[in-house]
Amino acid sequence: MGQESGQVFIGQKAIEDGTIDEFDHKNPPLNDKVLEVIKPIYESLSDDSLLERCLGSETQNNNESLNSLIWTFAPKHIPAGPKTIEIATFFAVSIFNEGFIPILKILDAMGITIGPEANAFAARRDEVRIER
Repeated sequence: MGQESGQVFIGQKAIEDGTIDEFDHKNPPLNDKVLEVIKPIYESLSDDSLLERCLGSETQNNNESLNSLIWTFAPKHIPAGPKTIEIATFFAVSIFNEGFIPILKILDAMGITIGPEANAFAARRDEVRIER
C-alpha cells in the first residue's frame, strides 16, 4: 500500500468524521487536461433524458436485451467454452423470439419431465414479456 492508498484512507476518515468539506487531495485524481476531455462525455452519459430510458430494467435497444439473456445463461465472469456460449445463445434466441414455452419443448425433447408449475411459470413470464 503506497501513498495513494493512504490518501484514500484519509479521505474515507474525513467522510466518517464529517470533515470531508475541509479535505483536499494533495494530488487531484485527474489533471485538468484529462478532466477537460472527459467531463463533457460524462455529463452527456449522465443526462437525465438518457438515463430515463433505462428505468424499470428496460434496455435501450434489442441487442442489449438479447446480450443480457445470453449472459444470463453463460455469465461473463465464469469461463466458458464455445459450445457453452453456443447453447446459451440458442436458449437466449429462443426466449427472445418466442418466449419460454420453446425452452420447455427443448427440455421435453431431452427427456426431462415438465410439470404443470413449469408450464404455468413459462406462461406467466411470456405474458409479462409480451406486455413490455
